Amino acid sequence: MRTDRLTVLQETLIAKAEGTPDDSIAKHKAFSEKLYAGLMAAKTSEEALSIAKAFVAQAVADNLLPMGAADATVRQVTSPWFRQALSYDPIPILRKLKTPVLVLNGSLDLQVPSKENLDLMRAALKDNKGATVIELPNLNHMFQTAKTGSPAEYSQIEETISPAALEVITDWVTASPQVQATAGERQLNE
Repeated sequence: MRTDRLTVLQETLIAKAEGTPDDSIAKHKAFSEKLYAGLMAAKTSEEALSIAKAFVAQAVADNLLPMGAADATVRQVTSPWFRQALSYDPIPILRKLKTPVLVLNGSLDLQVPSKENLDLMRAALKDNKGATVIELPNLNHMFQTAKTGSPAEYSQIEETISPAALEVITDWVTASPQVQATAGERQLNE
């Protein structure tokens, strides 16, 4: 999924998990979609800055963003990294991969939602015989056992990473001859 779409989905799901009313979520989603489209269409950094300032000023006026967040928001969305990342789509690259690939997603991941992400990954990797795509039940974006998946929950969870996630990763690596061969080649070259 292209990053602009993923970011809007992520913002929407996190706001919903935090109890934000549906009408506020819809307004913020519309704001983000228009802002990101404008930033992706901007030809220069100056044009992007002008677009961001206008959209953020309107969002502040509409009480979608607090005044105190305006400058930081403009700086974030106009950074070269953010602007480049918005239009990034990993699918074309994934379609070309022929090496072993392990794709994991927690079922409670709100930052990269598993349903949308894994469907796209499966489709992109369908011709890759070494691809494994797995949804891990009850895990968040950090592969922690979670209740809601909200980023606000991350620091409240003592578990660094679920033993179930570690087991899946370990089993996949040890079962994949290509992964082992690549690791062996790296050791010989070091």
